[in-house]
Amino acid sequence: PADVPLLAYGGAGGLHAIQLAKAVGHGSAWVPHAPGCFSAVGLALAGEALELRETLHLTFQGRPSTELGRRAKHLGKAAKEQLGVGRSRGEVSGLLRYQGQGACLAIPFPRAVCPRDLRTRFEREHERVFGFLTPDRAIEVVQLRAAAWQPPAPLPEAIGTQSAQIQRDPNADSARAASRRPPLGGKGVAIYVREKLAPGAVVHGPASIEETTGTTWVPPGECMTSTPTGLRWQPT
Repeated sequence: PADVPLLAYGGAGGLHAIQLAKAVGHGSAWVPHAPGCFSAVGLALAGEALELRETLHLTFQGRPSTELGRRAKHLGKAAKEQLGVGRSRGEVSGLLRYQGQGACLAIPFPRAVCPRDLRTRFEREHERVFGFLTPDRAIEVVQLRAAAWQPPAPLPEAIGTQSAQIQRDPNADSARAASRRPPLGGKGVAIYVREKLAPGAVVHGPASIEETTGTTWVPPGECMTSTPTGLRWQPT
């Protein structure tokens, strides 16, 4: 865990991010912009994708037949046409195995065309995965897979931080809204408006950073730094 950051998404993820990161031993914790609709943002930016599969049974000993190449090219073209979006990318692969074998290996076909050295490609992967070869046995192609996809949209530098784009004051006090007393008593807690936190602003705990889709809690003795990609915590 120390080698990767803890990503705290969801409306309540930021309430526990720092305590959980410290307990597990993460080297840092991040609360992305708009954490409560993090999945929805991903869906909105994600590209479209389509996969077609064709079951077949073709056997070859040396080079694969031209029939396999023709069907691979046709399936790859069909996937792109059915996706129906511009600038789409595609890939065709085949499920191959030795004749009579149960397990199959997925072997990519470059440029959606069956490669002439398909047997070499298959045996190289077979030896890597299973550790042995059976060179005198024929090879079966039991399925073709064609995938087409559109690249995702680029992630905006800061989602939901229009105010931070204008407000360049790195002093976190400019984003402070008020103080709030706990319902059961005790000292008041500083409240910060996340949309007003400029990149570089540091919020010291105890404090609550609030936004439309979630809340981030900064415990006493800890601090959160506002960055263009999210709120960041690192061990002090």
